[in-house]
Amino acid sequence: MTGRANLYPEIKYDPERGRLQAVAPSMFETMPSAFVPQVRGVWGLMELAGIKTPATQIRELRHRDPDAFHARIFSAFGIPFAPRRRSVPGETVRAALARDQAATEAVNRALRTGIWEDALRYDRAYIRGQQYDVNQLYRMAEQDPDLLEVILSAASR
Repeated sequence: MTGRANLYPEIKYDPERGRLQAVAPSMFETMPSAFVPQVRGVWGLMELAGIKTPATQIRELRHRDPDAFHARIFSAFGIPFAPRRRSVPGETVRAALARDQAATEAVNRALRTGIWEDALRYDRAYIRGQQYDVNQLYRMAEQDPDLLEVILSAASR
């Protein structure tokens, strides 16, 4: 996740047997890096250029997690950080979805338990596919909880 080397690179999970198994690295992977530690970084740069290298771990990392792949190249050359590509609109959408999910969970919990202090922190929440004002739901729950349940169940159909 951080682009650092695996703690136990000689062990892999075998999905067929459901256990860890030892994997001996090839001589072509270990010998060059024994003499020049930056070989892994050079191999990463070669992978970026489209040249196939004997480092299968680096090739797999490039396809599985591009940010970790770039961090591995930078750390091989002694640079402790790597520039990352960020999508500001994507992160904004992800944060908004997380906020909506938290509001929905808080209001659902309040509807079940009757404790509204967490739910009242939010203005609006999606309940059963519809957007509701949380303060109005609270007032309805205080005045007539049966009517609130009828309204919510009718809106979900």
